[in-house]
Amino acid sequence: MNYANIASVLRKFFANFSKVFEHILRTHFLDRLGVDFNDEESVKAIIAKAQWSVSRKVNAVDAYDSLLKKEGKTWTPPIYKRIRKLPFIPTEMELDSS
Repeated sequence: MNYANIASVLRKFFANFSKVFEHILRTHFLDRLGVDFNDEESVKAIIAKAQWSVSRKVNAVDAYDSLLKKEGKTWTPPIYKRIRKLPFIPTEMELDSS
């Protein structure tokens, strides 16, 4: 897989370079897991079986979706809903003790 070629095409879709870099890393990670990028069912299966957080699965789906857009293909992506976590807010006692 030629990641330099993917980067040049993704720049057309995303103006932000960090977004392009994130998609390349996620695509590379899927590649290392042995995903057959031509078979969308194998991509769905590997993402579903992975011991990842829901957010990471959403990011993997986004990366594969970008790769397919580059090639002019479409697919029916699995739907994962992100779980919004509240930030830890220390109590007044915890602040005073530190």
